[in-house]
Amino acid sequence: MGVWYYRLLTASRDQRTFVPPDPDRTPAAENRALRAQVAESRRALEEARLSYAGSTA
Repeated sequence: MGVWYYRLLTASRDQRTFVPPDPDRTPAAENRALRAQVAESRRALEEARLSYAGSTA
């Protein structure tokens, strides 16, 4: 998507090589912390929805 956008803005048709990320260098600890934060936020949102739905009924 980034290459497509770059080509759109610059009118360049140069071929760019895709270099995938190295799996050994991914910040797995940060990913775990982020996933835990997302799970906690989802739980809190569910709780808020349930309490809101209970108060309007």
